[in-house]
Amino acid sequence: KGIEYANSFTFNPSKWMMVHFDCTGFWVKDKYKLQQTFSVNPIYLRHANSGMATDFMHWQIPLSRRFRSIKLWFVIRSFGVKNLQAHVRHGTEMAKYFESLVRNDPSFEIPAKRHLGLVVFRLKGPNCLTESVLKEIAKAGRLFLIPATIQDKLIIRFTVTSQFTTREDILRDWNLIQDAAALVLSQHCTSQPSPQVGNLIPQTTGPRALANGMSLQSSNGAGSDPAQARKIIKQPQCVGSSPMKRE
Repeated sequence: KGIEYANSFTFNPSKWMMVHFDCTGFWVKDKYKLQQTFSVNPIYLRHANSGMATDFMHWQIPLSRRFRSIKLWFVIRSFGVKNLQAHVRHGTEMAKYFESLVRNDPSFEIPAKRHLGLVVFRLKGPNCLTESVLKEIAKAGRLFLIPATIQDKLIIRFTVTSQFTTREDILRDWNLIQDAAALVLSQHCTSQPSPQVGNLIPQTTGPRALANGMSLQSSNGAGSDPAQARKIIKQPQCVGSSPMKRE
């Protein structure tokens, strides 16, 4: 709704349409205005067939481009519009399922509304707890998650983009997150200083800052078994929530 008011629209199939990087779709309402902006017509570019076909050198600053469109063309031909729509809807449903798992655990919070296949969440309490959870997850090497910030709160991004993701995959990932959180909560105490968020977040600005990944190095040694930690855990005073529970 409202797309009829747009003069142009750009999206990246490499993020959710099973096309490898890089690939961007671009639509304009009035292609002639765009061509007037970028058109150049020196004598060495003139030819007898000018104007008989779309000439993309007049759609951009460079006079040529890589043939990125062929990989998108093959995906559309292979899957079809209905299957691509089903793929996006499947990813959204998987994200909804993950969101429900997070909301059912009182030790976690979701500080922003889910957007399609993206869910952001954090462990309740100071940023140091969420930071430590990320480190434990990275150390285990079975799940890759990246951080972001919302109003100085450290959050974790969880996205679903694969066509093969199942509810079992989502539940397995959530179990790994819960195990890491239980271990972190069992190791923290109220006297431990909170690390600065800046040590974890990339020092960048702009829209891409939320999407930047990084290598998270664990500062803790091997801890106790997460399953055992969950049974004996005592919530630190800096966290205003009850101990973690998992069905």
